[in-house]
Amino acid sequence: MRLTEHFVEILHEYHPEAGVWVAPQHFQPEPGWYDTFYEEIAKEPDWITGVCFAPWEQDSIEELYEKLPEKYRENIRNYPDISHNSNCQFPVENWDMAFALTSGREGYNARPEKMKAIHNMLEPYTIGSITYSEGIHDDVNKILWADQDFDSSVTAEETMADYANLFIDSETSEQVAEFLMDVEHNWDGPVLENDGIDALYESFTAFDKTVSKQVKNNYRYQMLKLRILTDYWTKQKYAKDQELEQQARAVLDLADITGSEAVIREARTILNLSRDVPAAEDVLFEMLKLADSLRNLCGIQLTENHHGGQCWIRGAYLQTRSMPLNDYQYLMQSFKRIEKMQNEKNRCAALHQLNLRQDPGDGNQFCAPGTYEGFSHVSVWHSWEEDPGYLKTPFIDHSVYTMVGLLHEIDGWYHEFPMPLTWALNVTVQYGTPLEMTFTGLDPEASYGMKVFYPNSFFRAFVGQTALKDETLVNIRAGKVLLADRIAQNPNGKSVRREIEAGSEPFWEYDLPKESYQDGTLKVRWEVYDTLKALAVSEVWIMKKE
Repeated sequence: MRLTEHFVEILHEYHPEAGVWVAPQHFQPEPGWYDTFYEEIAKEPDWITGVCFAPWEQDSIEELYEKLPEKYRENIRNYPDISHNSNCQFPVENWDMAFALTSGREGYNARPEKMKAIHNMLEPYTIGSITYSEGIHDDVNKILWADQDFDSSVTAEETMADYANLFIDSETSEQVAEFLMDVEHNWDGPVLENDGIDALYESFTAFDKTVSKQVKNNYRYQMLKLRILTDYWTKQKYAKDQELEQQARAVLDLADITGSEAVIREARTILNLSRDVPAAEDVLFEMLKLADSLRNLCGIQLTENHHGGQCWIRGAYLQTRSMPLNDYQYLMQSFKRIEKMQNEKNRCAALHQLNLRQDPGDGNQFCAPGTYEGFSHVSVWHSWEEDPGYLKTPFIDHSVYTMVGLLHEIDGWYHEFPMPLTWALNVTVQYGTPLEMTFTGLDPEASYGMKVFYPNSFFRAFVGQTALKDETLVNIRAGKVLLADRIAQNPNGKSVRREIEAGSEPFWEYDLPKESYQDGTLKVRWEVYDTLKALAVSEVWIMKKE
């Protein structure tokens, strides 16, 4: 605050009438940071005109409003993040991992309905907006938000019609507006269950044959077209890659009959079909042609090597077009490790275990809460409409950006996951929001233990951050019983890197007291304290003790 005040003094030497808004943004604030901010703002310094509601703020707009002095309550300016799809202020709701890998954090993200809903929720507290943008991929959101600032009674459909009429083509504006509205719903729910993706692709493909050359060469039209093609291609690729993995695993089951070397060789061949015989290759070819055209028309950089993009999470999402949408890397890395075993019996046993990785066995339970099925175990405190920024409720999140970036930088792996893909899927809570999961069907007479995979703690341990300060302070309770008051930085005191290389998996393990599941139902609760770090959980195992 002192430094900013000094800047304002300099500013007013040249622009005496300039106003200044401050934003309490912080990626990982320490406890007390926000208290200090509110203490300073309570002094009502004359040099502050107002406050911004912005990304990476702990408080909701209602809380910010209530905590501000009256002087600033009528001067809250909105600074919404309209640019990012995940790891951001307003993530795409329960986004399928397939899209996270193929459309990226900064892919084309027209979200007219959601953006209008967010805008209208925040509007009563603000005096207008300056949208946070990092490129033209969020062009639709930018126009939608500006139109809503002007008149929020206008429907999203009306804005899209005006957008298409002004920027693309007046004669076909109604049809283009429908496509702009429909494309948002391609990202609703599991990709393989979304029939709208195919329907939109078919209708747009037919429409595309009727438009003029001028429309075809319009960069806004091409961005919409590329998104529709990308969603359709993603669905085809995901379906194929999942099927290839199942075929490869079926082959591994025959190791005892045909031998470990033979099944590994055949499984590799099957898995490599993802690359050697790409899914929907004709659609992918069209996507790459559009990427070239868009580079020339408006400068957008959709790949790193050919178009000069920064990186795949910074808009160059087509760089990942060859990345398998399955456990390809985990299986391939495991094959290398298993092949080094000297004993055939051990190799066959290891391959069998590889296929049974997510099978907890009779009476045990496995949950990946970052998947649609696993998330059903999670207590949701607020609906999306109540909390679109997930400040106060758990949400499905992805660690793919952290994982890929980390492994690439540390060991030279490139777009690879030499770990189970579920480790990059997680349920996340922020700013001390409690995470609660419920498991039913436990035997009250049996003794159980619990294994948990914490991706954030794993990443820190993987690169050697094992100091006490790197531990996450969190009360972990089974029912009313306290299991632990922190997540130790290094699970079981072992080297995470050595465990991975040896084929072991580093889990944080806890004993479950019988009193926590006396009626056969177990509630596990994590609550971060004395820190505002986010907490993420990727896997939970409830296992009977021997």
